[in-house]
Amino acid sequence: MSENEIEQQSTEKKDTKLSIGERIQKKRKALDLSAEELVLLIASYDFSTTNSNEKGISLPTIYRYEKGEREPASREIKLLCCALNVSSDWLIFGESWNSEQEADTKLANNFKALIAQVNELKNPNLINRSISRDSAHYLKCSEIKNRTKS
Repeated sequence: MSENEIEQQSTEKKDTKLSIGERIQKKRKALDLSAEELVLLIASYDFSTTNSNEKGISLPTIYRYEKGEREPASREIKLLCCALNVSSDWLIFGESWNSEQEADTKLANNFKALIAQVNELKNPNLINRSISRDSAHYLKCSEIKNRTKS
């Protein structure tokens, strides 16, 4: 487990006293995303509708969540978890319910990534199609950041 993952777990354990809105805002700021960028990122994870006007969560709603004026419903929690790259347990309760299972999953993902790297070295012409969830999330965040800067 990397230092970053250990730090994230210890940070997540401290968040049990925060509200959902405070956790949303904290994680958004930790990812260095503006509320507008978060809205765009959420829309990129919303596959439930084809109507672009109904995708994601609106900016005023994000502000209401962060101020504690409103709490997200299950659909919005799912989208927020994807966009913020957190578990629903952390978002709702402020803690990780099953840290042993998460550690096992991370270990398995690291092992898969290591195997993929070895296979890539054996055959460098193959494209690595197994991208980790964290890497995919980082790429989406970067894409949103670049889109909002231009």
